[in-house]
Amino acid sequence: MRRIFHIILFRSSNPSGVTLVELMVSLVIFSIGVLAVMSMTLMSINGNALANRMTQANLLAQEKMEELLLQDVTTLSASSDAPDNYSRVWLIEANDSTVPDDNSQWITVTVSWVDNKGNHQMRLKSYAREL
Repeated sequence: MRRIFHIILFRSSNPSGVTLVELMVSLVIFSIGVLAVMSMTLMSINGNALANRMTQANLLAQEKMEELLLQDVTTLSASSDAPDNYSRVWLIEANDSTVPDDNSQWITVTVSWVDNKGNHQMRLKSYAREL
C-alpha cells in the first residue's frame, strides 16, 4: 500500500508520464475555473441587458419630455402610450404659484417596463412655463 502511494505521489516508476490521479485533479481545477468564468459571463449579460433597457426607457422619457416642452403650456394634457415593450405616462400638474396669471406647470414623464427581474421605472420631471 505504501509503495502504491509512493508511486502515485512521486511518480518514481515513470517520470515522463501523467498519472490518472494527477489528470483527475487537473480536470477538477479546470472545471472550477470554467464554471467561475461562465458565472461571470452570465452576470455580465444580465447587467448589460438591464443597462440597455434603462437606456431605452431614458430615451423614451426624454423624447416625450422634449415633445411636451415644445408645446404651448396651456394646451398640455395628461395621457399615455405604449411604445415597444414599455409603458409611458405623462402627467401635467399646475404649479402652486402665488403669482397671478402664472400658467407654469410641472410635467412628469414616467416610463415603466417589466422583465424577469421585476418591475422597473424611469421618471423625468420638468418645469414648463409660458414664455
